[in-house]
Amino acid sequence: MKRLIMIATAFAVVGCLPVQTKKQIIVDGEATIEVEPDIFVISGNVRAREEDQASALKAISEKLSNVQNKLPNLVGLEALSIEATDAEISPVQDQECLEKRRYNTEEVCPVTGYFGSISLKVKGTPATASGSAFSFLSELGAENVSLSEYAFSNLKRVREEAIQAAMKDARTKAKGIATATGAELSGPVRIQYGEGFSDQQYNYYEERSQDSVVVAAGMARPDADMTPAITIDLDPQPIKITEKIVASFEIE
Repeated sequence: MKRLIMIATAFAVVGCLPVQTKKQIIVDGEATIEVEPDIFVISGNVRAREEDQASALKAISEKLSNVQNKLPNLVGLEALSIEATDAEISPVQDQECLEKRRYNTEEVCPVTGYFGSISLKVKGTPATASGSAFSFLSELGAENVSLSEYAFSNLKRVREEAIQAAMKDARTKAKGIATATGAELSGPVRIQYGEGFSDQQYNYYEERSQDSVVVAAGMARPDADMTPAITIDLDPQPIKITEKIVASFEIE
């Protein structure tokens, strides 16, 4: 009986020994890829002030139609989309009355006219046509015209390439450290997208705002192409896509 008790105790002690974990090297990997933009995005609006509401609506409608009918004729465009995103019609009150109203909030000022506006977002390709589109849109009567951004249409593919390059960078760093210490590298055993290991996992296919723009293709082109009266040459700059990972490699 005594011998059996001793054996059972020995097994219990062995079962409680800590599990030996392998040594690890944790490194970060980073890569940046530059791509030439193929899309431009321009914002602006068409506006009108008229004596009555119907006239104001008609005026902004005609200005919008003018942009929609003529802008696609611009020489050099391969594809284009014109989005009328927001519209507003509001009364214009007598200015002198408004000044006096500061001291009398109960007074209602007479309406002297109506102001209407429609916001525009123009997306086109190639990006090198952005200067001509900017100038031509202004000449067609749009106001507050602004070249808001350039974009790349296949951003998902570029991100995947950047992540692969970041992984290669991490492996190169880990191999260099392992070689310096005389260890053998294996793995990776864990990869974290983003900076550092954390409880939150990131999906690198997740879409981020303003990363890509869908442009309508195959638009109908009238016989007569148009060019702006004033030519503006803009130079779209490369877009930099940077991805980071952190990887853990085992060493022996």
